[in-house]
Amino acid sequence: MLDAGGYAGLAELIKTDLSSGISVDSVEERKGVFGKNSFPPLKVKTLGTLIMENFKDTINIILLVAAIVSLAIGILKNGFPDGLINGASILVALGIIIVVSSGNNYISELRLAKIVAGSNIQEVACLRGSATEVITLDTRELVVGDVIKFK
Repeated sequence: MLDAGGYAGLAELIKTDLSSGISVDSVEERKGVFGKNSFPPLKVKTLGTLIMENFKDTINIILLVAAIVSLAIGILKNGFPDGLINGASILVALGIIIVVSSGNNYISELRLAKIVAGSNIQEVACLRGSATEVITLDTRELVVGDVIKFK
């Protein structure tokens, strides 16, 4: 800020008036040039990603291997329809674990995204185009050059 010539020099660089802020007409142009004053929304993991994350757990991998081995041994030992019982039971249990775990994690991800989106909402007092009239704006509507009034 020292290189810009203090507050007055900085205000001149961003084309704003320290006593009245920017003109109302320049708001959209400034949004186009400088972008919006908000963080991008939180990325929610897809359900497929959450399902695949279950296989990072060693127990789930062991259950999957046990099911495959049990299916192979059961079919070799007891034939096709009768040999599927033990292996299929393990696969059903693994499926229940994955569905419940992934579903809970997905709901948690959605709730977290909603909380983060709601935490961005905040109002501030601002001078915009008038030295006397203070307006209240959502912080997401602020642009470069707005003069914020602190108390």
